[in-house]
Amino acid sequence: MENMEIQTTKDYAKFKILEGGRVPTRERIDKLVASIKKVGFIPAPVIVDEKFEIIDGACRVAACERLGLPVYYIIQKEAGIHESIALNSVD
Repeated sequence: MENMEIQTTKDYAKFKILEGGRVPTRERIDKLVASIKKVGFIPAPVIVDEKFEIIDGACRVAACERLGLPVYYIIQKEAGIHESIALNSVD
């Protein structure tokens, strides 16, 4: 696996929902915002592809934008919908 550098930005517009990926709901974003306000911000990196399509972490991006917090992210080349499904599946 190549070295994946964690980067940060407040340019929320650069992030896009991956086609076929999970779209964050207002309810999930509200819960995450409430949790961040209660517990504090934990900078867990979002995973994106080279086009900044979100593989994992769409709710985190939305919550960071709402709160004006930086988004920490990792670019995972050649990741796509299969990786997104795997990371977001709940058994």
